[in-house]
Parts: sequence; structure tokens; C-alpha cells
Amino acid sequence: EELRIEVKDNGPGIPVDKQAVIFDEFVRLQVEDDAPREERGLGLGLAIVDRIARMLDLTVELARVHFLRGNLYFPRGEIERCLAEHQRSLELARMAGSAELEAQALGGLGDAEYVRGRMLTARKHFRACIELCRQLTANHTLLRLGEE
Repeated sequence: EELRIEVKDNGPGIPVDKQAVIFDEFVRLQVEDDAPREERGLGLGLAIVDRIARMLDLTVELARVHFLRGNLYFPRGEIERCLAEHQRSLELARMAGSAELEAQALGGLGDAEYVRGRMLTARKHFRACIELCRQLTANHTLLRLGEE
């Protein structure tokens, strides 16, 4: 059995300072205009998508999506958006308990902070990333030794 959910968006994007609230119900970022109510929307779309993702336990997939979005913003020079996506990826990776996804998000945050010239913050993220990778490697080695 397979379920496929697609969300398509051609909107103007979401300002960094609003990204924390867009998954709340009835949140709309557009100013009210003269368009009929049925064309303006209710501000429920992302709240519904978020709820479905949580119900289906898609936290890992959401972490990957936000990580990839961050990677897309990086070469375009949209560093604030890159940071926001990698931060969300990190939060979701931790919720999912995935050290691998957490390490990826930390690497993305380190890259973005490096480009911003925030070397100490970048170093903090890279160190955390490296430590997680060492733990993953050690765990993988222990698992392989147990197989023999």
C-alpha cells in the first residue's frame, strides 16, 4: 500500500521572522485584499499538512525536506532562509531521534554561519557534527563487530 501527498506552492515565500507561526491554524501572511473570501484562503493549509505529517509520523521525511531546502537556498545566497531550514531540520531530526539527520543539519548550519562570517558559531556546529559522526561510526563499528 502506498500513500502519496503532494503540496505545491507558488507563493512569494515566507519571511524568516514569520516561519515559526505559519503552521498555526488560521495564519495568513497576505494582507486582506478585495479578492472574494473563497480566493483568499483560510490559513489552514500548512496547519493541516503539519498535522497529517505528525499523524503519519513523517518526522524523518520532514527533517530531510528542510535539510534539502536549506541546501537549495545556500548557493543562491539566501543565507537567512538557509539557516531557518537547517534549524528546522535539526529540530525535526532531534524529535525523530536520528543522529545522522542531526549531523547533516548541523553541517548545514555550520556552512551557513561560516558564510555569514560567524566563525565561532560555525565551529560550534561543525564540532557537534563531527562528534555525532564519531559516535555513529563507533556504533556502526560495534554493530559490525557483533555480526562476526
